[in-house]
Amino acid sequence: MMEIRKVSSETAEEMNKLKLDSFGMGDKVGSTGKDILTSVASWKRLGKTFEESQEAAIASNWLLNVSEFTNIDDATKSLVSMT
Repeated sequence: MMEIRKVSSETAEEMNKLKLDSFGMGDKVGSTGKDILTSVASWKRLGKTFEESQEAAIASNWLLNVSEFTNIDDATKSLVSMT
């Protein structure tokens, strides 16, 4: 959450909602809330909007689950280079 806070101007309410939603998103894609949040922070650092970052984080976690990657950082970096 601290990494997202560093690169985001979202309100405390929006940040809390993301924190709660990340676990549901993680369940949806077979990942963890922590991996979702890590990926959201990576996408925010690249200048994506908050909503775009959430969507891209889900895609990154899907990629993690169906690829040879062993961690979310590598999956996110790979997806960044593909886009």
